This record gives sequence, structure tokens and C-alpha cells, in this order.
Amino acid sequence: MRRYFDPSYYRIILFDQLVTDYSEFENLSGGARIVMDNAGVHGIEVASVVKSALAAAGMNALDYELVTYGVFFDDGTATYSNVLKAFRQLELRGEQDAIINMSASAEFINAENGRLILEDFIGPMLTQRNLLLITSVGNDGLSTASVLPACADVPNQLSVAGSMNCFATPWTGTNTNDRLFSIVAEADEVLTFDGTNYHLSSGTSFAAPLVTAVAAQVHSQMASFDAGLIQQQILSSADIVEPFISTVKDGRVINATVATSTSSPLLQSPTGNTVPVFGSTGAAVEVKVKIGPNPFVDNLQLSSYNLPEQRLNLQLYNASGVLVTEWQFNSQQTGTWNLSTDIPAGSYFIRVTGDQGFQQQLHLIKQ
Repeated sequence: MRRYFDPSYYRIILFDQLVTDYSEFENLSGGARIVMDNAGVHGIEVASVVKSALAAAGMNALDYELVTYGVFFDDGTATYSNVLKAFRQLELRGEQDAIINMSASAEFINAENGRLILEDFIGPMLTQRNLLLITSVGNDGLSTASVLPACADVPNQLSVAGSMNCFATPWTGTNTNDRLFSIVAEADEVLTFDGTNYHLSSGTSFAAPLVTAVAAQVHSQMASFDAGLIQQQILSSADIVEPFISTVKDGRVINATVATSTSSPLLQSPTGNTVPVFGSTGAAVEVKVKIGPNPFVDNLQLSSYNLPEQRLNLQLYNASGVLVTEWQFNSQQTGTWNLSTDIPAGSYFIRVTGDQGFQQQLHLIKQ
């Protein structure tokens, strides 16, 4: 039952495999009664990713409602009409103020016609009903503009591509589009639950629900945000990561910590509008920070070019996302610093942020 008295309570709708009577997923990790049609488990696995991510953030079943609309058949396939019927059913049921996770995509021969139908039918519905649509981009390893709905130009949509090796590189199977796809989340060996057993599953189907979980967390922190502001909060707080520049627009990678922070840039904007994402527009793209050598053995050097004077914070993370150490410096227009390091060999990330909004993330190898 939807709790209209609690503005932080949010409804998450899965467009996925059929669940009898659109039943709510409850206590999934505890092995609750879930009736799926025949052997299809994709919907349960997607739901388990959402629930696990929200549980890790301290949210439970009292904080949100998780339901499903049947779109896929038992074998995991769907028709274009199924998708449109699901949106029509959503409209007839009066759904509003919700997140829709659609871990599905299709390559259309005549993508332009399909795109126009989606844009004309779904676009106004998302806006009028305050719905945020989060879609996966597909697992064909293609650079494509004909995957739908991810390539549809509709408001309130986040299309999610996949990464691997802890956000270091694009996942080998992810589709790519540096103009139309929105953001990257981890798609390689994501922990899922099929109703009986736990598995490590890979695919953009499991990257999308990670973003869905972040969207629900944003709403729980900022209940006054509508779907468009939740979308912009996630995009404006993303990390800009060089290996993903050709995967999604601006190389944006999800940053759940910043997105759910009440001190986020979007909240600090005096107009309440989105702030520019670093690397997307303006002079910020001229700012460069280089750290090397890469691979490195002991010391690192950091060089900045055309960087306005500000305090720089450098955070070194291991491949599991654990903060190893950090440094702080006062920058100059140009400068080089020797960074003494004493860490085990392996793969690392350095996140560079400045108190004037500068941010950059780099992948390093320690030998």
C-alpha cells in the first residue's frame, strides 16, 4: 500500500518477467514466497540487486515499495507491443511518483519509427506522472543508436551502460553510445539472488538496478525532488572517467556517495537547476591533471595544467573501492608534487577533487 503521508517513501516498479498479480517483492533476501511464471528468475535477480543495494544503504522494506509489471516472457524475451502495453497498463493504474527499472533493450531494424512511438507515447507520460525511467543499454558489445528504449530521446530517463574491474574499464559486453547513453555502473559479477541461491551475474541488466537503488536513496534524502531533479542529481554527481568517454555521454560513472549527499552541488545551486557536469561544457575541459608514471613502482608525480589556484584533495582507492590513503595540496597554475607511496602491488584509482569544483578520476597500476 502506498504511504502518501510519508514523502520519503518511494515506489519502485520493475518492468521485467511476470510475477503473479503484480505481487510485491517482500523480504527477498529472507527467501519470501515469490511466485514466478515457470522458471523465469530474471525479475527476482534484478529485484535482489535493488534490495541488496538499498539494504547496504540502511533502507528496508518500510522505506520503499517494490512491484513488477509483466513485460518479458518466461524465456526472457519480449515484444515491442509488450513494452507499450506495460506503459499503457501503468497509465490505466494511475501510477505516478515512481522509479521504473527496465533491465531490457532491443536492437530495432527501423529504430527511427520505434523511437518516435516511444517519444510520443512515453515521453509525456514520464513528465506528467513524475516517473523516472532507468533502462539498461544491452549486452551486444555494439556502438549503436538503435537500441530502444535506451536511445529514445525522452525526459526523465537514465540509460545505464556497464563497467568491470570496479569501474576501471567498460564491461566487455556493454553497448555504447557517447551521445545518447547516460551513465555507467558495474555490470561484471554483480551479486544476485534467484529465489533459492546466490550467484555472481554479469550484464547491464544488473547495472541498471544499481542506479535505480541510488535514485531511491536520492529521493529518501531529498523528498522534495521530482523525477527530473533526481535524474539531474545522479548525473551532476557522477565521476568523469576517461575510459568511458566513448561508452556514455561525458564518460559519466555513478557515484552513490556524492549523489546521496545532502551537501551535493545540485542542492547548493541557488536556482535549484542542475550544475554543469565536469567535462561536458565550458572551460573546465581545458583543465588537466596527470599522475604518473603508470604503472608505477614507488613514487608518483602529479602535474596540473591551467588549474586555477585551489586546494586539491587526492584519494587513492583499491580495486574494491576501499580508501587506502589521501593527500591534500594547494595548487598553483602549474606544479609537480612527489607523492610518496608504500602500498601493495595491484590496481588502484585516484580521485582528484578541488574546492572550486574540479574533479577527475584516474586508474593506476602499482607494480
